[in-house]
Amino acid sequence: MCDPSQINAHSDLDVSYTQRKTGRVVTHFTFIFNPKTPKPVTGKKKSVPVGKLILGVLKVDIECLARAGESYEQAAQRIAGLGVTGHWVKAT
Repeated sequence: MCDPSQINAHSDLDVSYTQRKTGRVVTHFTFIFNPKTPKPVTGKKKSVPVGKLILGVLKVDIECLARAGESYEQAAQRIAGLGVTGHWVKAT
């Protein structure tokens, strides 16, 4: 028989069981399955590495939004002026 603690450790289910007896003999098992409650995420927010910012705009955002022939600095100035939000959020 598989130990429920192994299932609990390797799945998103919380498994427990009880034995049902008739007299002295175990006649069957009752299994109880419940979803695990997610653990609250605690800790520091990821900070943006300074080396990946150009004029306060993420380098990844510049690469996505730059126009042909623009330098990183030119694109960063243009993007910062737009105040882009959504997928490309201006870092502060």
